[in-house]
Amino acid sequence: MTIAFAHSGVAAALIIAGMASAATIAHAQATDQANQPVAEQTDQTEAAKPSSEKQVLSKDEIIARLKEQGYPEVSKVKREKDQYWVKAKNTEGKKFELHVNAKTGTISRKENEDE
Repeated sequence: MTIAFAHSGVAAALIIAGMASAATIAHAQATDQANQPVAEQTDQTEAAKPSSEKQVLSKDEIIARLKEQGYPEVSKVKREKDQYWVKAKNTEGKKFELHVNAKTGTISRKENEDE
């Protein structure tokens, strides 16, 4: 009977130690997130959201993305819901009306206005 009691005491100690370890890990993760700058916390939160819940990009972010995609001259930017309508010139100087996804910055439609 003494042996069974000793083993159950060891088992209880192991269970308590496991619970304490789990609590320590959870605290460390929460502390790590709390110590990050707010911008980094927000970026991680946004990245985890489905695309339908992500916030729309600002006009400046849209212009920057369009420049990366070969439209260095942007003259007009208008947003309606999840879509931007943009007037821009490409690197060859051709004028386009672009429809740009407001959450991703990708061009969903483009119309050549020179033709």
